[in-house]
Amino acid sequence: LQQTLDSMAQMMDMVGVGAAFRTPEGDIWAGGSGISQDAPIDSINENHRLAIGSISKTLTAACILQLYDEGLLHLDDTISMYLPPYTNVNPSATIRQLLNHTSGTYNYTNHPQLFNTILADPDALIQVWSVPEVIDSFVLAPDFQPGADWNYSNTGYILLGEIIKSVTGNEYYDEIRMRFLEPLGLSTVFHSPYDAWQKPPAHLWADFNGDGALEDINDIFQNWYSLHSAAGAAGAYFATPSDMVEW
Repeated sequence: LQQTLDSMAQMMDMVGVGAAFRTPEGDIWAGGSGISQDAPIDSINENHRLAIGSISKTLTAACILQLYDEGLLHLDDTISMYLPPYTNVNPSATIRQLLNHTSGTYNYTNHPQLFNTILADPDALIQVWSVPEVIDSFVLAPDFQPGADWNYSNTGYILLGEIIKSVTGNEYYDEIRMRFLEPLGLSTVFHSPYDAWQKPPAHLWADFNGDGALEDINDIFQNWYSLHSAAGAAGAYFATPSDMVEW
């Protein structure tokens, strides 16, 4: 497994990658390949916390489905039963349509000014965005009527986070922690900026200046509260690969 991971990392020209594998018997192998940082060299291993991106949506969806199991909501309820009106969000869309990306709601991460706005200056980096602020600023007109088509929409999942809050009275990340992370012992799963930043993080490498070369931008990434809060219930969690494969 380690040889395969090293080979794939080299073939795909990755700076660093972590992976985990769970056998049918429940045993977990985890490893890493490449580096997190280069000064000093920090080789990726099974303990590094990585941004899990849209795998976060599985946590949000599981929470919604558990609320359904408990009779606290129905999947074909319209979102207007739980949420106030939002600009450019069709109130007749259902919870099921948010879950399966058929609500027609514009995907806010497609907005051409999103990243310019949340990177505008040091103050913009540390701004914590609420869901209403994200929607008012970056959600354009719906792509289609609910149920008429399919489009991947991060907006749908930040709205699901708000539905969790409406139903339970708690923030989605508190419900997810109480329902899943703590009972299952998934201790490395965390959500910036609402949880303490765990070490060791796998550094983010990106081409921020457009010169074609990747650079270690973890100093920005670790404090990029605008990105983490805007991603929210759609994509803001971090974890080790072992905790993710166990989840």
